[in-house]
Amino acid sequence: MGGQELTDIVDFHELIGESQWFGDDAKPQKTYIREVSLLAGYGTWDDIEKFDSKAMLKCQASRIGRCNEKSASLPPTCFVELLPLPNRTTNHWIYPGARKSFFKSLAPGRAGAFQQLISRYHPQAVVFLSTDRI
Repeated sequence: MGGQELTDIVDFHELIGESQWFGDDAKPQKTYIREVSLLAGYGTWDDIEKFDSKAMLKCQASRIGRCNEKSASLPPTCFVELLPLPNRTTNHWIYPGARKSFFKSLAPGRAGAFQQLISRYHPQAVVFLSTDRI
């Protein structure tokens, strides 16, 4: 998206034609709902008294991953992919070459970039999600 370091999650999804996860008619997206649940448990959104599935979907649809300019009254959240190539599942690799080779060549540089972002923005918390590593 024009060489920006970080992009608003809604803008990005609209650009790739995947707007179903955001807005008034949003559908639950299992990865984002997990992250919303984590943020709610962390106490990020004090204005939500009853955090049920409807409230979680509302947060997914309008609050997570938004650039500060677009949601100045909300605590900022940022989602960054370690491996920036989308796949439907972690068990299926659709790109040329072996996944392990790709990870091995890309991960060190991405980790360094994450360290720089963390140093620059001083987030209150950094959480890494994985299906096979804790």
